[in-house]
Order: sequence, then structure tokens, then C-alpha cells
Amino acid sequence: MKSIPALVTPFTKDGAVDYKAFCELLEWHLEEGSDAILIQGTTGESPTLDQEEFICLVKTAKDVLKNQIPLVVGTGTNSTKTTIEKTKLAKELGADFALVIVPYYNIPSDEGCLQHFKSVAKEADLPMIAYYHPGRTGKLLQVNTLVSILEIPNIIALKDAASLDSIRLLLEKKPDANIYAGIDTITVEALNLGAVGSISVLANAFPFLWKKMVVDSSEKIQKNFENIFEAVFKEINPVGIKELLSVMQKCLPVVRLPLVEMKMENKKIVKEAYEKTMLTELVF
Repeated sequence: MKSIPALVTPFTKDGAVDYKAFCELLEWHLEEGSDAILIQGTTGESPTLDQEEFICLVKTAKDVLKNQIPLVVGTGTNSTKTTIEKTKLAKELGADFALVIVPYYNIPSDEGCLQHFKSVAKEADLPMIAYYHPGRTGKLLQVNTLVSILEIPNIIALKDAASLDSIRLLLEKKPDANIYAGIDTITVEALNLGAVGSISVLANAFPFLWKKMVVDSSEKIQKNFENIFEAVFKEINPVGIKELLSVMQKCLPVVRLPLVEMKMENKKIVKEAYEKTMLTELVF
């Protein structure tokens, strides 16, 4: 079972990438035992990062990780051509895997999505994790389409952030599929169905405990996170997790427009939930 944090991209007060905080987060995750690191995914605010930042973040991550654990880089866009270019670039920069989301906004047909993944896998030649998140893309795929995507050479796994039913149906159709749970609140249930790991938001803040939860499929640990789940996801990701990391003094809560920082009343809820969780940490 693998625990992969979907890492935030820290920003300074003026909105620039905070490379110092980024390096410190990477070093902390190495110490805490995370199995791999995903950068520039949804939680990393990839839509707001420019080309120079994309390159610098990948280079910096490679320098810090020193191949001790794999580096996964989000390269998916709603343009097949651009996705191919970004995935090729990620490979050139040393990424071990690419995370490629189902095309968003265009809302292509199932066949269009399948051809998108086939084209990227063929042209970019980097092992890929397909990313299925209907809530972000507006696109629901048939189970048979997901199976077909997983059968494409170079696509080694699927991050499913649709639902527990989606994971169940997919594993019924393809029991050997490598599925990563993409919804934190149902991680253990997904693991019990046959998921091979978690690509997680909350692992940003609790990498050691999250890995322990994943390895042990521990309902007890997941239950202890309930208050944190509710607090962090009161607003759209990554607003809440950045606020939590700010409470932990890991980075500032700064996000880039069109996202804005948490409302004051929700900041208070995050702080209180964190303090309550830390008080119960010994029972994990």
C-alpha cells in the first residue's frame, strides 16, 4: 500500500513560489516516510503555475528528493497537444511518473477521453497515472472506458476521485487494476475494496500517520481524522489544507486567484480541529 501526498505549492505573501518552504516540505515528507510525492496536481494549484515555475518546481523537487522516492508530476490539461508537451518536458526534467487528468471544460465524449490518453501515452513515453475526478472535470466516464484507459501501455494506475462506487465497479470489472484512492474521507474503505494506495490532500499535514493508516487500512486512524476532514474541506481544496499547514507553521495560507484564503470563521474551525486531533494523537 502506497501513500502519496498531493503536495501544495507554497507561496510567499506577494504570491511568488516559496521555494524555501517547498524544499522544507519535501525534506519533511522524506523523513516521515511518504512513498512518493505528487507535485503540481490540483492541490498544487497547477492551473496558476507558468512554464518557468513548472520547470523550477520539478528541478527543485528532483534535487531535494535525490531519487530516494519517486516524483510524480501533474501534466494534464484540456488540450491533448499541450498535455503531450508538458509530459515530455516532465520526463526530460527527470519526473518518474506523470499524473494526467481527464480533459476538463471541453467535456469530450468517452471515446475522446480514451483517444486523449492513448495519444499522450504514445507520444510522451512516460509512465502515467490517469486521474479521474468528475467533480473537477464535469465528465463522468463509463466503467468500460476506465478499463480501456487502464489497458493503454504506459498507463500504470488510476487515481479515482469519483466515489467509492466507482472504485468498486472498476475493480469488479478489472480486479488487477492499480487504483489509488483520491478522496481522503473514504480512503480505508477504498483500500478494503482493493485499492493499492492513496494520493491524498491530508497527507500534506500528517504524512507519517497517513501512511500508517494506509498500510494498516486502519479505520481507527481514519476516524480520528473526521474533525480535520470536516474543517479542511469546508472550502475548496487546496484552501483548507494550506490553512492547516499555516497553523502548523509549514507554509503561508496564501493561494492564487481566483482562489482566496479561508473565511475567518473557517480558519478558526481548522485551528480547533487540529488542536483536538493532536490531543488524541496518542490513541492512533
